Amino acid sequence: MQDKSRIQIQKLNNLNRQQKDDQEALDSMLRQKTDLDNRNRQLTHEMAESTKRVEKLREHIRVYETSLDEQRRIRDELKLEVGSSKGLCKNPVIKVCD
Repeated sequence: MQDKSRIQIQKLNNLNRQQKDDQEALDSMLRQKTDLDNRNRQLTHEMAESTKRVEKLREHIRVYETSLDEQRRIRDELKLEVGSSKGLCKNPVIKVCD
């Protein structure tokens, strides 16, 4: 009877040890899952912020390109005016540049 009792106690101890190991493994996996979920949320937020930033930069680029086009148009108009003014200075009838 004592042998049976001792064997049953050993089996119970083994099962308790296995249950403890399994519980520790489960706890570890749950911590990893929580960490991964948090990291995923953080990266999703960072990605959304980066997307907003990219869109703002694209808008700035569009504004600057429009401004640059306008400045080029003004420059070209001024070049034409300067060219036609030089032509007036060469005309002996009209003396604009004296």
